[in-house]
Amino acid sequence: MEPDGLHVSLGNYSGVIADALAQARRDNVVQRIWSKDASLWKTDAAHQKIIRNSLGWLTVASEMSAVADDLIDFANKIRGPGGFKHVMLCGMGGSSLCPEVIRQTFEQQSGYPRLLVLDSTDPDVLSSFANQVDIDHCLFIIASKSGTTTEPLVFYKYWYNQVKQRRQNPGESFVAITDPGTRMVEMATEDNFRRIFLNRPDIGGRYSALSYFGMVPAALIGVDIRKLLSRAEGMMRSC
Repeated sequence: MEPDGLHVSLGNYSGVIADALAQARRDNVVQRIWSKDASLWKTDAAHQKIIRNSLGWLTVASEMSAVADDLIDFANKIRGPGGFKHVMLCGMGGSSLCPEVIRQTFEQQSGYPRLLVLDSTDPDVLSSFANQVDIDHCLFIIASKSGTTTEPLVFYKYWYNQVKQRRQNPGESFVAITDPGTRMVEMATEDNFRRIFLNRPDIGGRYSALSYFGMVPAALIGVDIRKLLSRAEGMMRSC
């Protein structure tokens, strides 16, 4: 099989897969995905409503490309000789998966902070993270789609109290990523967070890599998010 320049050797499965692809073309599967046709997956109305409200990831690359300059500008403002030396992403599940991949994939860029991803409430892990950073020069990203996930809220309270003991304006050391209208928006506003990034509510945590949940930490450590998003848009067009 060689669709669009992709060479695949399928062996004994070639015929079965060819039949499945032919059926998908007859059923207009690709077109129905892009039109967010929930009936492709489920027939009952309740499930279809959930599905329609979970497909924002399909076009998020283009939408994030439009705000890439803002993220890069923000990254430039928080770094430098007197800026933050570490960025600690505090989240669980889908909110921390992409940042962890970014941390492991991209080397630390010269002049940019180092990224740490905290996704455990184990006291020993927390102590280890505290020993790795200069709290006076660490930017904490509190990431939670719902804004009510227990672990990120615990991280937020712990680190906020630590920073509060050291500076008069502790909120300047914090950034929030969450959905619009969540409790986290209220708390971040009350505590004067440096920035609050409102993510599209129709993107689930495990589909949020190219949304603010992935692109904010990526930009802050110097990843070329323009190129990354451009490549993602190229994949969109090829589909």
